[in-house]
Amino acid sequence: MDFQEADRRYAEITRRQETGGLTQEEFDEELKQLMVQDEEGRWWAKSRTAGEWYYHDGTTWIKDTPPDYQSPQQAASEDQKLVTRVSWFVIAIVAIVFVLIILFYR
Repeated sequence: MDFQEADRRYAEITRRQETGGLTQEEFDEELKQLMVQDEEGRWWAKSRTAGEWYYHDGTTWIKDTPPDYQSPQQAASEDQKLVTRVSWFVIAIVAIVFVLIILFYR
């Protein structure tokens, strides 16, 4: 599991707990399943209350941002930028084809 998948599943189990679908104990058990190990071998876990990321340094848990991490909001923003670029590309191609058709039928 990667960090983005853990974020997605965290949002899901949080919704289930808030709507009464999970007890606190069930939530905690599912939260344990969302731990992610990075390339350096550090284990990362989501906070049970706010969803921040923490890694274990061998002694204690430290709040930090995982390596190469994109939050769900950043990922959605990147997806929207891609959609916008593709849309403008399609519009440009249609405009060029339209101009070529006008020039050809003159």
